[in-house]
Amino acid sequence: MNPTPEQIEQLQPVYRHFLLALRPVVESRDSTLKVTGVPLGRIYSLLRMHGDPYEPEVIGQALSTAGLVQEDRLGFYSPTAKGEYVIPALIGTPAPLLAPPLPF
Repeated sequence: MNPTPEQIEQLQPVYRHFLLALRPVVESRDSTLKVTGVPLGRIYSLLRMHGDPYEPEVIGQALSTAGLVQEDRLGFYSPTAKGEYVIPALIGTPAPLLAPPLPF
């Protein structure tokens, strides 16, 4: 069963940051170039950039136990179907796909 909007709102920031690091996987589903997973090193960098002091492996394991992400044997993370439901809810309204005009 998918989480309710109230449950999604209650996610701690570190879990939000981890899931949002998987945003390229979700957003590339309909693209020619598909991102199938995000390496742990990239997630580590993003969590540190947000000031999260937690170990990414521990956060990943908690999200995996909750059924939101999966890790492959090479350390790449991808969202499960349940995670793919949560990530767009965290993103909100998507940005336009068109590039802004150049000034010249």
